Amino acid sequence: GWACDQKNGRGVMCWPTSGETYDGDWVDGKPHGVGTHAWDRVLSDTTDAFNTWFNTHNSYRGQFAAGMRQGYGRFAYANGSTYDGNWYADRKHGDGAYTFEDGSVFVGRFEH
Repeated sequence: GWACDQKNGRGVMCWPTSGETYDGDWVDGKPHGVGTHAWDRVLSDTTDAFNTWFNTHNSYRGQFAAGMRQGYGRFAYANGSTYDGNWYADRKHGDGAYTFEDGSVFVGRFEH
């Protein structure tokens, strides 16, 4: 919904030019509450002779506050790595587990 000319309540917003979507709670025009922010893009690597194309997909599912990742959430990186844990001001902060692309895991405290 809308209130005072800003997004409020539950909803989906898509940014076609950047390949981003946000599906979740909104307060005063910003993600706030629980939601999923995903980036899907097809990129070209023009540095190689074959002009290789590849897809990227990053996503975050979790808590937001005033438009930033804050609270508990899971970030899945395009390379297969994941971070499950706490966030503060869009940064990993507090207890969490980072699973690397090769499957190895770091469990501990993250500080920003």
